[in-house]
Amino acid sequence: MPKIKFISVSKKIRIVLNVITFVIFAWLGIHLFALAGLFIAFGYPLIWLVSPSSVICFACQTCKQGEYCELCKKRVEKNQRPFPRNFRSVILNSIILLILALGSVGLIFLEIKALRSFGFPITPKTATILIPTEKQYLLGEIFPLNLEVAGIETPINAMQIDLAFDPQFLQVIEISKLNSFATIFIQEEINNTLGFVRLSGGLPNPGFEGPVGKFATVYFQTQKPGTVEVRFLSSSLILANDGRGTNVLKELNAIGYLILPEKIKNDDEISQFIPSTEKINTKETTNLKEESETGTGPKLDFSSKTKVLGEQTTEIEQNTVDNKIQNAGKTLVYFVGITDQFILEILNSVTRVFEPN
Repeated sequence: MPKIKFISVSKKIRIVLNVITFVIFAWLGIHLFALAGLFIAFGYPLIWLVSPSSVICFACQTCKQGEYCELCKKRVEKNQRPFPRNFRSVILNSIILLILALGSVGLIFLEIKALRSFGFPITPKTATILIPTEKQYLLGEIFPLNLEVAGIETPINAMQIDLAFDPQFLQVIEISKLNSFATIFIQEEINNTLGFVRLSGGLPNPGFEGPVGKFATVYFQTQKPGTVEVRFLSSSLILANDGRGTNVLKELNAIGYLILPEKIKNDDEISQFIPSTEKINTKETTNLKEESETGTGPKLDFSSKTKVLGEQTTEIEQNTVDNKIQNAGKTLVYFVGITDQFILEILNSVTRVFEPN
């Protein structure tokens, strides 16, 4: 009995391997034929004119000895190479090749459409937050940290910045949203006890696109001499307006500051840095939520489950087995998608050659 069970399992494994092999070779064949099929279809008659026996008639190839070929209109002789016997057969074989080539291209279009539902093409992570050049301040001085985004290749429509700092050295005085590309702000949080700042906001479709965009300005006041870091937490987000809300933030930076023991001279030097107080437009926030639910506007959904307060609650993604399987699937989808895009770009390039100037 165990031996019979082993044979049954081995047969099942063989069947699965055969199916996988067939799928792989069928996928390769379709993609190769989509790339070269049109050239083969148009080159088929030319090759036949130069060397008739170098090409085959597909109908003759499938017929048995003595059977009638519908394309050549002649009996098949298996002792001879099954090449097209007349020009009619050549044209019909070329049409068959052309149909197969166009069918392969159509399958690739359907494949790309299916891949898009899985998040392809992947929006690249290119956005960065600019680091200030001035990093040295006096004790008691108020200084700005401009939250400016560069490297925007895909329009963005939502942003969340989470900052961590040592409250013994720095305190946040205010967050200014003057001259921001964002028109709607849904969350502003300052915690000078834990040393945490969060600002979330965005703008409707089509989003923001430009070389550099200003999101906000955080005003800090120095509290104690020494060195201190302001870090961008892993919960910071810059979301692309690509229909999927892809996080395009490329890297998380840390900014080091030096606070000198020399005190700032007078209150006038302090007050000139303090911006005017701003309020969040709650009406616009409500409208944004309604637009998100109806699908007519950008979706800004920063779940309270991912809320980060202070340095000790920074989330780190665990490298579990599920994540590895998910990453392997994403890699496969990415490879298939890149292959499809490559083939379509070549076909587009070829068609542009024949376009009238």
